[in-house]
Amino acid sequence: MPLITQSEAARILGVSRQFIDELRHKKPRPSYFVKDERGIWQINDESPQWIATVEKYARKQEQKEKKQKGTGKIKDRATVDSSTREAARKAARAAMEKAGEEEISPELMRKSARAEIELKIYKNEIAKQQAIQEEVKTKEMKKEVAPVALMRHWWSYRLNFIQRIYRRPGEIEAELEALFIAGEKKLATQKIVRELEAIIAECEKELIADMTKEGYGMPEGERKE
Repeated sequence: MPLITQSEAARILGVSRQFIDELRHKKPRPSYFVKDERGIWQINDESPQWIATVEKYARKQEQKEKKQKGTGKIKDRATVDSSTREAARKAARAAMEKAGEEEISPELMRKSARAEIELKIYKNEIAKQQAIQEEVKTKEMKKEVAPVALMRHWWSYRLNFIQRIYRRPGEIEAELEALFIAGEKKLATQKIVRELEAIIAECEKELIADMTKEGYGMPEGERKE
């Protein structure tokens, strides 16, 4: 059966990695969760329940976008800038027509000079913002920076890691109790350490694999041999 990682599943649904981990711990566990030959939980993307879940979240996203579009909260920056420039041109034409009808006073000349300076500042600011946007796009293409949405996705690994750390002692409580009753305190401590180390290693491995898939490599100083 074709399997995808839990990280890929989170990206498909548009949710955090932590949310997928919470789904895996639900009772009963969704049928699309299966373990691969390494014993790692994966998603069977041909499972009818998984397909239904994907369709459900796709509908939710579509409704959300329609709602945002309906409220008029999303504005096109280019449209706003264009309307601003058009308003400035109309105001300039009106001032010129008025100036032609009356004698040009020192006050009018000062206002005209000030308007010209403000227009230059406005144009310079627009050019500056466009240059910044182009620089960011270039860095994104070179994989030197990552989009905000992708960074939020990767940040969810930290939340997932914390939740798994908190849950693990309770999941192995019976084994620990048996060891303590048997007087094997050292073995109990070693058990806890091994379990926590395994969680750290798995979370790190999943995060690195997800970053690599997106084309982002780990810094040389942080790579582990």
